[in-house]
Amino acid sequence: MKINSQIQLDYSDVLIHPLQSSLTTRKDVNIVRDFYFPLSRQKWSGVPIMCANMDTVGTYEVYKVLSQHKMITCFHKFYTTDDYLKMDLNPDYFCITIGLNEIEKLQEICNTIEVKFICIDVANGYMDKLIDVCREVRKLFPNKILIAGNVVCRRKTQELIKKGKVDIVKVGIGSGCFDKNTNILMANGTYKKIKDVKKDDYVINKDGKPVKVLQKFYKGQKEFITVKSNCFHDNTHVTSDHLYWVGNLDHLSMITIKKSCVSKIIGNTHFEWKPIDDVKKDYHFNLLPKNIEWTCKEKISIDMIQFKTAQQEYDETTIYINDKRFHRYIELDEKIGNMIGSYFYHQDKIEKVKNYIHQFDIDNEMHYHESLIRKFLQSLGTSYPASYYCTDKGYLKGLYKGLLNLNEDEFSQEKHSYQIHSKFIEVVYFCIMNLGFSYRVNANNTKITIFKKSNHELYEIHTLKKIKNTSKIIDCYDLEIDSPCHSFIANNSIVHNSACLTRSQTGVGVPQLSAIDSSATGAHDVNGFVIGDGGITCPGDISKGLGAGADFIMIGGLFGGHDENPGDVIEKNGTKCKQFYGMSSNKAMDTHYGKMDNYRSSEGRVLEIPYKGKLNDTIEDFLGGIRSTCTYVGAKNIEELPERCHFIRVNNQLNKIYEKF
Repeated sequence: MKINSQIQLDYSDVLIHPLQSSLTTRKDVNIVRDFYFPLSRQKWSGVPIMCANMDTVGTYEVYKVLSQHKMITCFHKFYTTDDYLKMDLNPDYFCITIGLNEIEKLQEICNTIEVKFICIDVANGYMDKLIDVCREVRKLFPNKILIAGNVVCRRKTQELIKKGKVDIVKVGIGSGCFDKNTNILMANGTYKKIKDVKKDDYVINKDGKPVKVLQKFYKGQKEFITVKSNCFHDNTHVTSDHLYWVGNLDHLSMITIKKSCVSKIIGNTHFEWKPIDDVKKDYHFNLLPKNIEWTCKEKISIDMIQFKTAQQEYDETTIYINDKRFHRYIELDEKIGNMIGSYFYHQDKIEKVKNYIHQFDIDNEMHYHESLIRKFLQSLGTSYPASYYCTDKGYLKGLYKGLLNLNEDEFSQEKHSYQIHSKFIEVVYFCIMNLGFSYRVNANNTKITIFKKSNHELYEIHTLKKIKNTSKIIDCYDLEIDSPCHSFIANNSIVHNSACLTRSQTGVGVPQLSAIDSSATGAHDVNGFVIGDGGITCPGDISKGLGAGADFIMIGGLFGGHDENPGDVIEKNGTKCKQFYGMSSNKAMDTHYGKMDNYRSSEGRVLEIPYKGKLNDTIEDFLGGIRSTCTYVGAKNIEELPERCHFIRVNNQLNKIYEKF
């Protein structure tokens, strides 16, 4: 097993040690830096801070403020050539952003307006295609300053500069994310679309444990790839860098796996976290935990008085109808489960519920009055209620038999088939997982084949059928989970909690400070430059990034929440927030992007972030922090910071004892 034991550092892991300084005031510090880019033979002079190409901040309104400070705004990908024609732009202070499949769009823009900076932006800079696209763009535009990424290591940085002919490399792998409609397995047995998951919800992790959601993140609009597994009835749309927990069929055949105990091989090198874009469908498989600790009840009892008429009497245990005694409470047992499942199976064909329930001999065998049962079934609606999820195996056996329309003889067979019905598929999964069965979804997403025998007591094994690249763009979300194994389950596949701060996979999740140090060293050896992209939480982080060797720092979220960003200022619980509508909704934002007609916000999505006032004030605060750092270490300008910065590792940066008051 290959392990890099060297400690990797983030901004929060270090502080800058002060040094003797001849500077007496922050005014003595020059924050403007002069650059010469050998590959494009271009010069540039300005403050080496860039605004990220996020749809919330990479806008014309933000550009108008940053350009006054000689900073660069990387415009988001959704501006068109017509949009750029309406802007008054200085090519020194903006950058055009494209994806891997947008060279024609870039040509159209560059043929229309003067462009100096071009950024080829992908989540995973380790794809071979990125080098090819960079070469092509360099050939088309030999004198443009070319930016590309993202990567986290010296080798790939040098490869982008030498083979891709890139002037500046973006450093920092951003966390992956999913399409807003991706189904997340909740700890109560239900599924939620990731866009609907909330903070403090509980989900199931890799080990089958219920864990709390610490935060849900909207990650903007991104290109995605399509993944198809035989463990779920729908395709998964996910960014290429998201990590999946997969096994490797290079070392283990599927036959060996099926005959072996998964728990015995799970801890060795056959299983690993791997970005989905690096997964090969012919060689990798994924898992789903079977021994799950659900938070739903083991048994459920339903009080039937809510379904009685006003004239009918009752006491603590009994309802009296026509001088007969009937159970007041329904215990969800196998008979009731079979009746509910069968009701859902036949629902579209049932004309009268009264006639349907006669077959179950309600009054005599179950001791419930048929009028109560009829109202109870009608209350279920057209989908299985979340409140009726429980783990009683007898009840689930009956529910399973009803949903699949199986009699006892058919249930005793070793293999069953279920024609997928979208309204009930999730509860079928719940039954399968709790009953310990194995299953496969066919390629057309129309049928599940269920196998009652399984040799794997901990995990269900599935194969990956399709991993297809696409140039389409979607709204994306991710979760931060309070889980030591940093995982949750998306579309019945175990995936990594990409938003977590513990990033342990070299080349996929290297902490930002160490990534900058490694990549900057490699870039400078071949006359290239790097941008520290991401992870900035305060002005001190900008100084640390520059001190670690970054030539530029790219900032995203901290440039949001200002007057210049899209959205209205609202007050919530006494606190002012910026109400933001994203990039793809039908509701026009008249006040955004210089009142440009083309702006559209994201479909029904409204975000609320703390209101920060004028962007100029935030920038002045950032620049003041950088100047202060330079005075503490004796750097007369930003270019001297790497030479003057001596870092010390710390366990804690701030005294937080007063935060609770």
